[in-house]
Amino acid sequence: MSRPIDYPSFIQELYYKPNQAPPSYSSEFPQDFPYDPGATSSLYELGYIPSQSSFILLMILVLLFFSLLLFFFLRSKARYFFSFTMIFAICLSFLGPLRLSGGIRFQTTLGVAKFIALGSFLIGFLYDVFRRNMSIVHHRSFVPIAFYLVLSFFSVFWLTNLNFFLSDMNLIITGLLFYGAAFYHLGQENHVRHLAISLSYLILFPAIFVLGIFLFPSYGSIIMSWIFPRYENIVFHFDLSRDRILSIIDLEFFIPFVCYLYLASKKKHKASVIFLLSFFAVLLTNYRYRFLSFVVGVLAYVVLAGRQHFKQLLLSTGVIASLVFISYIVISTTLGRTTIIDRFLMKSYENDVDSLRRRVVMARQALDVFRQFPLLGVGVGNYKDNVQVYIENYGGRTYEPTYKILQNVYAYPHNWFLLLLAENGIVGLCIILWMLYEFLRTDIFLYRSLREEKWIRFLAFSVTSWLYVFANMFTPLHNSLPMVIIFWSFRGILARMEWNMRFSYE
Repeated sequence: MSRPIDYPSFIQELYYKPNQAPPSYSSEFPQDFPYDPGATSSLYELGYIPSQSSFILLMILVLLFFSLLLFFFLRSKARYFFSFTMIFAICLSFLGPLRLSGGIRFQTTLGVAKFIALGSFLIGFLYDVFRRNMSIVHHRSFVPIAFYLVLSFFSVFWLTNLNFFLSDMNLIITGLLFYGAAFYHLGQENHVRHLAISLSYLILFPAIFVLGIFLFPSYGSIIMSWIFPRYENIVFHFDLSRDRILSIIDLEFFIPFVCYLYLASKKKHKASVIFLLSFFAVLLTNYRYRFLSFVVGVLAYVVLAGRQHFKQLLLSTGVIASLVFISYIVISTTLGRTTIIDRFLMKSYENDVDSLRRRVVMARQALDVFRQFPLLGVGVGNYKDNVQVYIENYGGRTYEPTYKILQNVYAYPHNWFLLLLAENGIVGLCIILWMLYEFLRTDIFLYRSLREEKWIRFLAFSVTSWLYVFANMFTPLHNSLPMVIIFWSFRGILARMEWNMRFSYE
């Protein structure tokens, strides 16, 4: 029989002291199943370079060289090829960290997606340099993004753990590579349309995955152990013990694409079925932030879609959502399963009340670190080494034993802006707010300029990207590689849409 967990009192939680001793995390958490978003200790293992073999590296350079020649001499066909390659890479994100067979050097689909983005960005950038156009440099969002990247690299001068630094920098660089690759290769309307429709149908994959596990949990365990790395398996079983189901991607953020499909397609029943299944899947995951993000995403799209679509969307989504929610409550009550209503009413101390209290402590931790280093922060990746409370089994990367498997989640303050304050200081936060302001200006311009199908399609990309920012205020999505890829790809697409409209450049 396991020893009962000794929870600290709320007063003890609030009056901790920031870590003053040298970090000791290397011996406090298990090393055999780290969360692997594609980043480890070497550049080869980061997933951008397939192998340390010099022969394979030579083949890659040769491939990039001939791809560049193709881009110069067969521009239209080459652009068509790279556009659909980028669509393929973005769609791979819906598979999450799906483990590939041993014959492929990349360990997961995300590694393949990152390599595609790297090659596509290099080709697009070199072609831009050759033409002396440098369109990406002249876009309004380039300056704050460049400042943020430079400030992040400066963290190397005061890093405390190289692995933590490389892991977080990998996420930042991956996002910016997808931003640049999408900017260069997803500017044409037909390509953006193909991507939007593909994403709306791809939601079925994680939705059916969640529904299948709910109906057949034993088979779900077998499938998880077969196709996903060990970390995902451990979190999957941990979620099942709490009446939750692991979703391989945050499907709730893509509901605006289902709304777009409903308006753009003559066959409304297809979008209705996807909406029904995805909402039921979101409810079954039993996460509060997923439910809130789903509702906010639907309402934002319905409101922004304008008068001509408001009643149609509101009626359709309202009827389907009501039927799904009632069915979900009846099924969950019959099975004695915890519902999303229970989670909001905080009926469980361990899963609900204590979870919110910990977020208060995490916020205090981040603010205390910021007060110690207010200007430039402690540096990218250094937050984990500057946060540790005095209670042995509560704080930093350990918490009580059951949360060791979530070490990389609870090593962040569950708020992206607080993390920016702690790691990049007031300077970094201001740069990010500047960047988001430029993103908002881009979206306002497109909202006022686009018409008909282009307009409702733009809304799907825009609302989804802002949902990412919204959810990052209460869950650490900034360290989720699939969502990092999606967010920056969408921002690159929107930036290119604005560039094309302002300068009529293809």
